[in-house]
Amino acid sequence: MDIKSFEDFLDSIPFYHPSTQLIIVDEIGKMECLSDRFKKLLKEILDSGKWVIATVALKGSGLIAEIKERKDVKLFEITKGNRDSLFLEVLKEVKFES
Repeated sequence: MDIKSFEDFLDSIPFYHPSTQLIIVDEIGKMECLSDRFKKLLKEILDSGKWVIATVALKGSGLIAEIKERKDVKLFEITKGNRDSLFLEVLKEVKFES
């Protein structure tokens, strides 16, 4: 994994812009956790009050375990049987302010 390019990509995303209400992270896994900048940014985003939808590795320690243990995190397990209907279930949890 090219950590520098990954971190440069992170710097290009307007996570803290006032119009950003929802942040989608396509995978918090072992490789992403190699970036100290990603770990710090993810913790800041989770503490920001913005809605975050993310896929998280099923197994893992450190940051992965910390995220799963947060009281403000709701986990959904994606399976072959629920993958088509799960999106609507997740959206029911998300409430935006206008």
